[in-house]
Amino acid sequence: MPVSECDDDLTARPMEYPGRAVAGTGLLVGDEYRQLATVEDVERELRRAAKPVLSQRLPVVAVGSNACAAVMRRKLAEVDGCVPFLRGTVNDISVGHSAHRSVAGFIPAAPFRRPGPPISVVMTMLTPEQLSAVDRTEPNYRRVEIECDIAGLGVGTAEVYDSLWGVIAPPGEEPFGLTPQQHLHNELRARCPRFGVTEPPCATVALSRVLAEEGWAADSNL
Repeated sequence: MPVSECDDDLTARPMEYPGRAVAGTGLLVGDEYRQLATVEDVERELRRAAKPVLSQRLPVVAVGSNACAAVMRRKLAEVDGCVPFLRGTVNDISVGHSAHRSVAGFIPAAPFRRPGPPISVVMTMLTPEQLSAVDRTEPNYRRVEIECDIAGLGVGTAEVYDSLWGVIAPPGEEPFGLTPQQHLHNELRARCPRFGVTEPPCATVALSRVLAEEGWAADSNL
């Protein structure tokens, strides 16, 4: 599947966040996402392309737009952009929204701890150089280690980006789950009285401050 510079451009179209997650196991190579059937197929393609194999890479849970091939292509523009995408599951983790707004204008995804059944996630397998490049695009997050089960590789650990701002949660309630941007905005307008003052042109700085002051920023507990 071709992956172009215009695909899932969330800087230009922030209300489309988080973009389109990859459909399944595969390999991003240049301007193409190759959907593959098994982890063995991914290993074979990596060796054929003379790229680092899976054992030389670190698994990272792809929360939000990092599960989108076009977004990862842009984030890795200055380094080798060959990225395996695998399927996995994590326990006692859910995905909501970080209690901040990105410079691009969307309210990004963030994980938080919530006891419950395993959830399916996309895993990116990154080299140290690629991981450093992605780190530079995530100044509002820190990486933490969690347990995971990667299809074809088994149980182990992976990194996940944990928001430094906490996650959006009504006071005294569970955090919101990940939802389309328009729905999230509608919920915040209806339930958080000061949300309106955080919209453009003062959006980026104001939202995190208002959410914290109004008690809408909860700890992720990761």
